[in-house]
Amino acid sequence: RIYNPADEIFLYLSHVFPLDFMVMGIIVLYIWIASVFGIVCLGIRFLCFNVYQLRTRKSMPQALLVLCNVMSYILLALCMALLTIAPNYTAFGSQTVKNADGTPGRCSLDRNDSVSPCRVSVISAFFTRIAVAMPVFSVAYFFANWAFICVFTLVFAHCLFHHQRQPYLEAVAECEEEE
Repeated sequence: RIYNPADEIFLYLSHVFPLDFMVMGIIVLYIWIASVFGIVCLGIRFLCFNVYQLRTRKSMPQALLVLCNVMSYILLALCMALLTIAPNYTAFGSQTVKNADGTPGRCSLDRNDSVSPCRVSVISAFFTRIAVAMPVFSVAYFFANWAFICVFTLVFAHCLFHHQRQPYLEAVAECEEEE
């Protein structure tokens, strides 16, 4: 069994009722705000082509509809990511079960007993059914996660050693000055 620090932190925080929800809410809110900020700064793009620009009171209605659609996909991806980052927490939360010797233990995905009173969360059951019914998507998701980790690591290492100015962010600053 591989140690998962994010899962352990959320399971530890779940003992103090609102603390785990507050930390999860802060993380989701941060990702949501960062996503909206990135889309507004760069505009809505397809591949590398700019499709819509988002500006205060100057955006087309179609751009706002596409923005809502993109944000719903980001939330779907966030749900999938939470199941990967903290699987035991998102599957069982703070549920406990008595072990064979009578001591309390956590509900876990590693438990093999079929008579366990642990109930899986709705979101975990939903994505598990999808994964079992269509294993191609599970394999693609697994390799997409590793591709993301590799690309993120390479880009992060590149940005550590090469300090270049991003011209697209300067264009956004010029747009803000015009308003």
